[in-house]
Amino acid sequence: MALPASLTVFDTKRGDINLNSAQAGAIGASFGNGAAQFGQNPSNPLQMGDDGNLVCQIASAGVSPAVAGSDYVVALASIQVGAFDIAMRGIAILAAGNNTTTAITVKIVVGATAPAVGSVVSGGATIATLTATATGGWQIQANLFKYGAPGSNTQMAIHEAGQVGATLSALTAPSLLTQNEAAPLTVAITINATTTNTNAVFNFLQIFCMN
Repeated sequence: MALPASLTVFDTKRGDINLNSAQAGAIGASFGNGAAQFGQNPSNPLQMGDDGNLVCQIASAGVSPAVAGSDYVVALASIQVGAFDIAMRGIAILAAGNNTTTAITVKIVVGATAPAVGSVVSGGATIATLTATATGGWQIQANLFKYGAPGSNTQMAIHEAGQVGATLSALTAPSLLTQNEAAPLTVAITINATTTNTNAVFNFLQIFCMN
């Protein structure tokens, strides 16, 4: 299944492309998005590579939640097994879009249960929440860092920013997570447009590796 032209995934340091093709193809065919995985360290395929841009999804036409009133996944990425193998490895997540409805809630959710673009998110840990009644461009950012011993399933999530138009959203307090580091970690962006679903759109997702 061919990937959409609106999907670009790359590793700036290593120049390799490493897609979960089944997931990316299925998502891309319906929604113009995809799922990407970390560029690998050639000396250890279970480690992250150098610092750099790991995931970049651009939905030029915009992706709206399927229905108003619930947290629908509008973008999805997958982090490979072993990416958080030692302390201080981390990722920076940034998502952006536009809102012309009366109220919007955007979330970054990691480790959701079988997430799929177009479906309501289930389970997982919400590491950042943006809620506003303003209209305009929106942006939400969060970091996720490994701490503790290898294999200890220890991560800290830090909400960096949340804004719609000129309106800032309250930050979520830093939280400690216990996501399984021996399994792929999903990062889902959700939108809840409380009135008109088509007036809230996702346009951009970037995940940056900080090794």
